[in-house]
Amino acid sequence: ETFEKLGRLWLQKLDVDEAQGVEATVRQILQVWNSWQIFPPLFTKGLTCLLVSAVPEISAKEANAESDEQLKQKLSRWFSCLNQGSLPYECQMRGLAGKSLT
Repeated sequence: ETFEKLGRLWLQKLDVDEAQGVEATVRQILQVWNSWQIFPPLFTKGLTCLLVSAVPEISAKEANAESDEQLKQKLSRWFSCLNQGSLPYECQMRGLAGKSLT
């Protein structure tokens, strides 16, 4: 949740140079975590993704209207009830778990 807010809200409010500096520092921290192997690799990769790319809020209806067929298939898989049981675990393994998933 912290990395999502950092990427979505905080970094957007900084000027370009400040944002790049903060991003570089956080990437260095994540590299250290990887070298220490204290988190699974997917976890730190997920945190990096949350930091560097804004995470749009999307509804199931918007997912079905996606023009990119590959992305549409992936989104529909996430919105289907088939994966609901494993979703919290999969998100946690990728560093994407937040208060709303627990």
